[in-house]
Amino acid sequence: MKKTIFEFFQVDLNAIPDETFVKAETIENESGNTIEVFRKNISYKECGLFDTIEIRLIDKKCKNFSFKNYDLNTVQIDKIKTLIDELYLIYGNDSSNKGKFNNKDIEEYNDKEFYMLFGRSWSDYEINKFPVAINRDENEFEIAIWGIGL
Repeated sequence: MKKTIFEFFQVDLNAIPDETFVKAETIENESGNTIEVFRKNISYKECGLFDTIEIRLIDKKCKNFSFKNYDLNTVQIDKIKTLIDELYLIYGNDSSNKGKFNNKDIEEYNDKEFYMLFGRSWSDYEINKFPVAINRDENEFEIAIWGIGL
């Protein structure tokens, strides 16, 4: 059983980005922070789901990660179930009080009009040291992790 978010991925979150990542852009947010965006396509699927990693390095102090899949036809519901259920075991109910993966999740994920209702978010910084969100939109499936310090 996994005990932290760091155990979910083959890649070491603390060791990336490295020289294999492409620097996509540098932007400044509304707060004046400099954000460097790095991307990498990977040859395997993280968590059996994701084949792209995007990292936002904020003022060279903090990293936000996004693991993405842009080919929604390759996303397997059983892999999503495993991921959500394992996150539930670490974090408990999400910020909307949703628990383990269920049939409603399958319906929401597959609903052409309301798929954006699908997902989980453990976003309370008071409770979760590294907030996590899983979601889907019309073009991608993603897990995001915020606030990993350098």
